[in-house]
Amino acid sequence: MELEKPKIVVFCGKPLSGKSTIAKAVAEQIGAYLVDIDDNVRTPLVGMPHPHPNKFEELMQNDRLEMAAAYDLLFATIQTYMARLKRSLVVTATFSRKAGGQDRLLSTWDSYKESVDLRVLWCNPRNFDDAEVLRRLASRSFGVGGYIGGVNSLERVREVEARFEPIMIPHIALDTSSPENEHACIVQALDYILN
Repeated sequence: MELEKPKIVVFCGKPLSGKSTIAKAVAEQIGAYLVDIDDNVRTPLVGMPHPHPNKFEELMQNDRLEMAAAYDLLFATIQTYMARLKRSLVVTATFSRKAGGQDRLLSTWDSYKESVDLRVLWCNPRNFDDAEVLRRLASRSFGVGGYIGGVNSLERVREVEARFEPIMIPHIALDTSSPENEHACIVQALDYILN
């Protein structure tokens, strides 16, 4: 599917919200490269994250430093696609903080908005109770060949969720509550991206 104008498509949301699942399908449909902050940035940059960084403050500090470095590289990649390559790119990351992620995304795009479109999709499952989070955690295999992010327990999910700031940039919300919604979310995402 050929796009008239290159697009930076950002899938954001809480951990386990379905960002990567929907983003992979969308990237394939629009012929764009997919950059997942865990798979393609953080792990190649600094290695596998500690499986339980919330156990000790030193581990949390290290986790924050690694994620800051990963976001720096992610934004460098986004800027390269906007400025030089002029190709579409699909990105997945939580963008949980307004100042560190959302504002930075808008200011990066501001310089290139005449030549590149930005589409932000917030994966926001309406049903995200403990049972649903545990179901999603159980469906993942952690480590090499599986999920390699640093959020792999109910406690960690809730910790990240507690610091999640509302998405304040123009976006649409996708209800990624259940696997049955996956196809509908892909269709809704493509409609938003292509129009």
